[in-house]
Amino acid sequence: MTEAGRALALGVSAGAGGFLVVLLLGLAAVGLFVMMSRSLVRLRGNVADGRFGERGTHQDRPSGVHGFGSDIPTQNSAEPD
Repeated sequence: MTEAGRALALGVSAGAGGFLVVLLLGLAAVGLFVMMSRSLVRLRGNVADGRFGERGTHQDRPSGVHGFGSDIPTQNSAEPD
């Protein structure tokens, strides 16, 4: 390494600001991983309980009654886009 490179390496430091940025990014990543794992556990529980599927398949709703979002066609509808 040249003398200028050594001087530059010794003179440049991240300091407390850089440490705080890295610490906050690490905490944010840990928080995201925890929230994602909880969401996946909740999703697996809903699938296992049978509470995951199309909205229009509620058994307690009469067949002629349309609820919120009933004008949205289902994926398997025969209507062209």
